Amino acid sequence: MPPSDISGLPDDLRVLVADDNVDAATSLCFLLQMLGCRTAVAYDGETAVRVSALFRPNVSFIDLDMPALDGCATLACIRAALPEHRQVFVCLTGRSETSDRARCLEAGFHAFVSKPIEPEALAALLATGREFAAQAAQRTPVDEPAP
Repeated sequence: MPPSDISGLPDDLRVLVADDNVDAATSLCFLLQMLGCRTAVAYDGETAVRVSALFRPNVSFIDLDMPALDGCATLACIRAALPEHRQVFVCLTGRSETSDRARCLEAGFHAFVSKPIEPEALAALLATGREFAAQAAQRTPVDEPAP
């Protein structure tokens, strides 16, 4: 699928948006829903951790500068709470400094994207989330005996 072609995304692609900017988070959720994604939103890091545990997203867009838990701390908590759950983590931020990018990638984000996100970047990240979801669906759970 070409990077800008997002028409083939499955309806069950689950995407979490965590951003303390309510308008930005809501707008991104609306766009994702128009693309056929199921979405969940959190307006702070602590809520994002709880929602992630219940929603089990394929892709999480996490703002870097949230109060209480910043994006890197939120990512660490989600990974600790769901160590077996594979998903794409995207730091979506208004910042563009090289040091912020390095810190986020070192923390374990798969991508660092400055707002506003470009359609091609969004398509590529959702496609990666779809690949992760397909791989997870094909795995046999460790505690389930093989047939």
